[in-house]
Amino acid sequence: MTARNGFAIRALAALAVLVGGAVHLQQWITIFRDQSIGPTFLLNAAASLVVAVALVATDTRAVRWAVLAGLALSVGSLLALFASRTVGLPGFEATGYDVAEIEAIVAEVVATVLLVASLVVLRRPVPAVPAFAASSQAPLGAG
Repeated sequence: MTARNGFAIRALAALAVLVGGAVHLQQWITIFRDQSIGPTFLLNAAASLVVAVALVATDTRAVRWAVLAGLALSVGSLLALFASRTVGLPGFEATGYDVAEIEAIVAEVVATVLLVASLVVLRRPVPAVPAFAASSQAPLGAG
């Protein structure tokens, strides 16, 4: 897999993370702004923006941290959503799933799958340049 493919996977993951963040922002604006759990929705939206930018803004070793942060955010969001529907969260319980929850679940699952794929791509060593390719860079008449 090439570096371009790795970037494409990260870019798609960034888009999925942004969608999850957008759902959280929309829910904060329309429902949770004045509730005790509200700040976590706004924090999720802000963190989603930071992670998405980090996923596409760098192609160095730091990108691994962005991928891991994205995984923590996406998996954490899923766990919090499911916990709120089952055991409840401190000061908050909910029942059922409406369109926004389903959108968030789909976005977070897609982001998680793409981020795991990004980790796999990042773990693969970069192919070495063959010796004959390196020697072809020598000026004419050299060597």
